[in-house]
Amino acid sequence: METIIKKLAESIESNLIHDMNCEQIGDDTSILVLNAYNRYQEDERDGVDYIFDIRKEEDLKCCIDGGMTAHDIACINEECTRTAMSTPYFMFGQNHKQAEVIPTWAQLKRVLGVSLHEVILHILADPYADGYKELYTHCVTCYMWNNNLV
Repeated sequence: METIIKKLAESIESNLIHDMNCEQIGDDTSILVLNAYNRYQEDERDGVDYIFDIRKEEDLKCCIDGGMTAHDIACINEECTRTAMSTPYFMFGQNHKQAEVIPTWAQLKRVLGVSLHEVILHILADPYADGYKELYTHCVTCYMWNNNLV
């Protein structure tokens, strides 16, 4: 069983990397992976490499609670909206004392890819958890239905 699960995880990882690399800016697969990645960061790593979204109020509240100032947020917002190719994402906290803007979608995909294997293992272990459920449905459930496997 262990071999089957490892092969499934490797296959899902390979397909997700391919799909993310074929996508345009901010397409569905990258966002699903980001949400699962953040769930993994919260649950398994105490949020140390969580990717914040400058557009989300709850993310900004968390950053303020972590010591970020209004001036810091304004600077991040300026950098995140500099060009049409900019992302609204940044990292801040224990591993990122100074906010680190993720400047491009290609860079975001690279950051997500580093932990993707671990994220997928958690998705397979807990496919009903918010953040994991949506990516599991995208990778496994939809594949099974679309290929008449059920």
